[in-house]
Amino acid sequence: FTRLNAAAEKLREDWRAITSAIAEAGGGSVRDGALRERLARFRVLPSRSTQPKLGYFLPLHIEDYANDQTTPEELEYYRRVAGRRLHSQDVHAIWGGIDPTRSAAGIAPRDVHLDGYLAVEHLEKLNRAIEKKFQEVLAREDSYDLYRYYQHRDFRIAAGLNYLLALSKHMGVTSPLEPVLSYPLGTNDVTAAEVAKLYQTFIEGKIYRFYENGSDNQLNFIQRIEDRDGELLYEAQPTITRISSQENSAQMREILRKVVTHGTGRRARGELYVTLDTAAAANTQKQKNTKVHVRLPAFGKTGTTNDFTTSYFAGFFPYPVRRHQPLDPANSYVISAYLGYDLNETMHRGRIRVYGGVGALPLWTDFTKAIIARKNYLQSLDQLDLDVLTKKEWGYTHNKNLAKVKVDLPRGLILRSARKSDIELYGTTNIARTGEVYRSEFELGSSVRSLLYIPATIKQRTRHSKRLFSPFRRVKLSQERRVSNGS
Repeated sequence: FTRLNAAAEKLREDWRAITSAIAEAGGGSVRDGALRERLARFRVLPSRSTQPKLGYFLPLHIEDYANDQTTPEELEYYRRVAGRRLHSQDVHAIWGGIDPTRSAAGIAPRDVHLDGYLAVEHLEKLNRAIEKKFQEVLAREDSYDLYRYYQHRDFRIAAGLNYLLALSKHMGVTSPLEPVLSYPLGTNDVTAAEVAKLYQTFIEGKIYRFYENGSDNQLNFIQRIEDRDGELLYEAQPTITRISSQENSAQMREILRKVVTHGTGRRARGELYVTLDTAAAANTQKQKNTKVHVRLPAFGKTGTTNDFTTSYFAGFFPYPVRRHQPLDPANSYVISAYLGYDLNETMHRGRIRVYGGVGALPLWTDFTKAIIARKNYLQSLDQLDLDVLTKKEWGYTHNKNLAKVKVDLPRGLILRSARKSDIELYGTTNIARTGEVYRSEFELGSSVRSLLYIPATIKQRTRHSKRLFSPFRRVKLSQERRVSNGS
């Protein structure tokens, strides 16, 4: 809107300069180079009526669309200007009249279309309507009206913090919460069970209610009760409500996934796997090195207090529902691990500091490995899948409305490449036996090329990044006869 007003002001200036120059020339040709530059901003637009239609195009110095990510086709599209150039007859028909405010062709500055679509007349109407609304707001007698606070920095911060508190309560937090700026850093005390409910909501943006009383997002430890004859006496039937969009949930899963693969939780990335004997799977004679470790995906985040009194890791990892199929994060076990003293004593002695990746994460990993062994993941894996054997990783499903973008993680640069898979070279580990060897993947000169899945829209058969603002709201989905997310 500001840009259009600037263009309208420049249009009026050009209009006056051209009218004056034409009048001084007495109908002759215009040879002034600066005037030719002004005339070049005007274009004759296609029109179905007998009245000619004039457009005005003013490129600003900040609108340079040429960059490393712009293709030649996109650059041509952005710089494309509608209509045709003016010739000498057009110039004298428009600015050669006696009345300087209206041309011989009946065109006035207010009839010109800015950028070829918005007439100056309509822009003036918008300006008058906005000014009228602004004066009405200023004339209000109530000095505490919300209109006066919407653009105030402190009010916007307070609104955002209270929004965050409301979201947390809907996700199952019942502990007292304070709307302080350090909330995202963990200054509010919550229980491990509440953290687990938060991460359960991260998976799909859903909350589960089993009973009338209690928080909006509830845990249930009894799935069904039967009598001695096998008659069903009770079965959990949660009411499922969506409070976050699928796009937001997909982005949250992507963030938590990268924490495990390349962030503070990368200790776990090679610890979760199943061992596949390829020779036995193919019913062939056993040979050396026929065992393949197939990694399993996990999602989570570490947490550490400044004085090392708390060590946290919370996350989730999917479990197989159907054999020989990719894992679905919608079916996941959620685990929250906490390590600390009852009296909040610091876990720091000498050079030893217990933070999230050293204290709680190994506990989380050991518990997860026990579940993998107990639930026998290997039976559900397609042991002859070439994609699994090549990547040595059990894949998981992604939402359909996502686009793959290759990024150089240390630099945050988007890479254009024909290769559509990750270039992430890391194998399985057994830290309990071998110990951990620290290596900085983001050291100077390193390159970590990884795929990011981001929400996208399809335009002209091409996926484009989706810009969205989706505040949480309650959308009741259904009642299910069993819990779809293990906790």
